[in-house]
Amino acid sequence: MKINIAVPGFPVILTGGYKVMFEYANALSERGHDVMVYFVMALPYSQPHRPAWYLYLKSLWFKHQRPKWFKLHDGIATRSIYKLKDSALRRADVFFYTQCLVSLAAKGLTPKHSGVKVNLIQDIEEWILPSSELLKASWHVAATNIVIADYMVDILKQAGCTEPHIVHNWIDHAKFRVTNPISNRKRGSVAMLYHPLPKKGFQYGLNALRRCKALFPALTVELFGIYPNPGFEESWIHYTQNPTDLCSLYNQASIFLTPSLNEGWGLTATEAMASGCALVATNIDGLLVFAHDEETALLAPPADEEALALRLSELLRDDEKRKKIAQTGQQYVQRFSAKAATDAVEHILCSAI
Repeated sequence: MKINIAVPGFPVILTGGYKVMFEYANALSERGHDVMVYFVMALPYSQPHRPAWYLYLKSLWFKHQRPKWFKLHDGIATRSIYKLKDSALRRADVFFYTQCLVSLAAKGLTPKHSGVKVNLIQDIEEWILPSSELLKASWHVAATNIVIADYMVDILKQAGCTEPHIVHNWIDHAKFRVTNPISNRKRGSVAMLYHPLPKKGFQYGLNALRRCKALFPALTVELFGIYPNPGFEESWIHYTQNPTDLCSLYNQASIFLTPSLNEGWGLTATEAMASGCALVATNIDGLLVFAHDEETALLAPPADEEALALRLSELLRDDEKRKKIAQTGQQYVQRFSAKAATDAVEHILCSAI
């Protein structure tokens, strides 16, 4: 197959949604498919608004550049383009894309030229568009929709869409694995992603950790993220910007905290589970595919720092329970494999044609 893949803008820093698309690009290329990735600059309703000349110059600047934080296979061509239109794309069998703005921009593309449209929906992106009606309209553009979590199926069906395919995200188990035995982890060592986006719920997580520190003086916290250190002053909190070896970071922690208010899929949570961390998380739809209370994780309501602190305290007090949750979670996420996900996506793309 000839597969055109499109993503919004040019990702200069690591972002989960882009990472997923690039991993599929590599996996499909490895199977012999002809893959090309497009970075689309001018998109409808995008914020902040940029003048047309700026976006056009940006498309020229990034025209033949490739993301530095992800290694796309050499056989995959890339190109930044100003707008989505048939004349800007090569002829292909499939136009595989992600994000609601790209979907709305793709409305005028001709399947006979650019490929049959297949939309990978990685989140219910209510914060991107000015109305829920526009978001629903974005789900009706593609001939085929794929969702990454089960709860999204009913949402799309209620919006009048044909039932989407479910393909869960996958973990690179060669990269994220247990290198430090679960039983050997230092008690009271917690890791958490730092992200300033409100939906990530970081402040609730940080406040929960501060509550726990008052009860467990030996508590230490490893924060990491792509953003500069915002100024964590506590000596028991360490921050790493752009860690080069996330697997080692996870393996030094006994617990991973995910305080999100909204997620399509918690990528860092599944990576940490695969690496042997016991998960404490919020009971939101985007985590419930793999976070099962009292089995693979301990769950608390979103935006409730007291409840999060209580669930953390359970594992800080009871190391046997921490080990059991970590082991069960690590075994459970083995099902999210590259082969299973790529098999499913490849079949869906072929069927769409």
